[in-house]
Amino acid sequence: MAALPALGYSVGKSLSATVSDNTMFAVMGLYKLDVLQFFVSYEHIKYANPRTRVAAGFSDIGDYTLAFVNNSSSYPPDKREGGD
Repeated sequence: MAALPALGYSVGKSLSATVSDNTMFAVMGLYKLDVLQFFVSYEHIKYANPRTRVAAGFSDIGDYTLAFVNNSSSYPPDKREGGD
């Protein structure tokens, strides 16, 4: 926190971020049988390392500034998909 003003960032409007490329899908269903109702759902989210790197100083939603950005390999490749 003390380093933010020295870097030119506001303490109140700066964030630290881990950047990732995410893909997801969801399946949801409703089944009614007389007075009974059944809800079923499944969600799959795949986190991946970013293809496009984001630099510190990026202006984000809500006028926040990403002061510290982690673009590194936070998510190891999935061995089932032939990753390294």
